Amino acid sequence: MRNGSTLVIRADGIAEINANGLTGNPDTTLGRVSPSTPYSYRMRGTFTQVSGKAPRIELRPCEATFFKN
Repeated sequence: MRNGSTLVIRADGIAEINANGLTGNPDTTLGRVSPSTPYSYRMRGTFTQVSGKAPRIELRPCEATFFKN
């Protein structure tokens, strides 16, 4: 499995993030799974000209926040 993420932002600001990869330290993973366990999750959100937010769709609650520099 290859580690990676894709971010697609449509013209109307709707965004979808797909992430996948392999876990690392068990102390920071959901369920303390073994290192190199495959993971994947999706996030959906919205972007404006200066910021964006995207909550995770599955697994534990999480929200990514973005700001333009």
